[in-house]
Amino acid sequence: LVAAGGVICAVGLGISVVGDLDLDDGSAYVSGRQLSGVAGDDELSATWQSRLQSRGACIHHQLDADYASGKTVAISGRLVTGAGPAAASSVAAMSTHVLQALGKL
Repeated sequence: LVAAGGVICAVGLGISVVGDLDLDDGSAYVSGRQLSGVAGDDELSATWQSRLQSRGACIHHQLDADYASGKTVAISGRLVTGAGPAAASSVAAMSTHVLQALGKL
């Protein structure tokens, strides 16, 4: 999907899968990208946040009303991520905008 020019979307801990993607040159796909998705104070969230940051990602999240409302969404090139289940519809809407900007819709 990355090589084909597609848009990758992930919500919540779903970005953990994106964190393990490598490009053809061996670099981490998330390196230098803005992400929103690992938003929690539990051990699992902390583990994945550390893993993503070690691969070069910049994580944005807030444990407040924005997180609960689904407003915590990050767009970084062809990667759209959101923090928590409430962000799913916002991620879908933003991915549509990205696809339109790329001329794929």
